[in-house]
Amino acid sequence: MSKARTLILLFTDLVGSTAQRTRVGEEAAEQLRREHDHLVAGAIALHDGRCVKSTGDGLLAVFEGAADALGAAVSVQMATTGEVRGESLDVRVGVSAGDVVEDDGDLFGSPVVEAARLCDRALGGQILVADVVSVLARGRGDHDFESLGPVELKGLPDQVPISAVHWTQADVTSVRFASIDDHPAISDSLALAARDYDDVEMVASFTSIESVPHPLRTGPFSVDVVVLDLNLAGLDGMDGVEMVSAWDAAVLVYSANTLVEVVEACLQNGAAGFVGKSVPTRQVLDGVRQVAAGRPVTVGVDAQQP
Repeated sequence: MSKARTLILLFTDLVGSTAQRTRVGEEAAEQLRREHDHLVAGAIALHDGRCVKSTGDGLLAVFEGAADALGAAVSVQMATTGEVRGESLDVRVGVSAGDVVEDDGDLFGSPVVEAARLCDRALGGQILVADVVSVLARGRGDHDFESLGPVELKGLPDQVPISAVHWTQADVTSVRFASIDDHPAISDSLALAARDYDDVEMVASFTSIESVPHPLRTGPFSVDVVVLDLNLAGLDGMDGVEMVSAWDAAVLVYSANTLVEVVEACLQNGAAGFVGKSVPTRQVLDGVRQVAAGRPVTVGVDAQQP
């Protein structure tokens, strides 16, 4: 039997998905589900979580740290707030922690049941957590908890002290950006560096333009900046710049091809800035800030030949 270890468990659930499927039809419902899964999985990965399984209308994810799980829970809500194709993605989240056993691709133990029951108990847009999670986080992430006291959860013998995590979209003041790069290590390095900035947040990463969900492209919940690799597999670089420039986000091209004529072509095709991949990662994030503020950026570009 596998050895138990302490993990943080996070469940998500798409509220009203059955009624929504009946209302919009199977094909449209599947599109909504896929976009929901992309958004939620991206938020989980951003905070070093691992998706264990799909629950049909949600996901089960695990984290090594409580602060990471809380950050992911808020990121899930931020990413899914609003409408997709005229329909809301109303998501609820439950989080608990404790010793669990992983076996045959699934997790077992009372903390798993706690997290699932907390998710069931939450309202759409709400995050409910067992108090042990906030204790383990020890203030990291500066989250606002409202104690709801001990409650009874189905299937558990004892009451569980729980809290709601308050969050609002209006509280977000940082620049939100997404990375599109078919080399995941590049996006990982940007996400790691962004953790040292209070005013810059990487909300998701993707390996292709097509995989970016519509809520992050356009509308009130789109990202502020897209950091775009110029040489994505199977796509002409300038076509990619034109496609993403049509979104409600500034495009910062991030490429190893730093010839002056390439940079000029990117800017002519709608990019707000260009950063060469030879520069330190912090300069990429500085570029994100600049283009988000409407200021053009060109860094790490080859010198013009006489």
